Amino acid sequence: MNDYCRNATRNDEWQSVPFGYGQTGKPFGITFWGQAFIEPMLIEYTYAFGQKVKRRRKPKTI
Repeated sequence: MNDYCRNATRNDEWQSVPFGYGQTGKPFGITFWGQAFIEPMLIEYTYAFGQKVKRRRKPKTI
């Protein structure tokens, strides 16, 4: 858990989006974080960001 998550209060809103893959193929993401009650705006931002970067890919089946 990173410092941002540890320091967050119950009233903070946050959304995470896939951002890419490291050299080993391990996925990583970006988190949009804001004050309480702005979840609709965060959903708009994260959706727009995800559509713009197009980094999401289907997981490999085992």
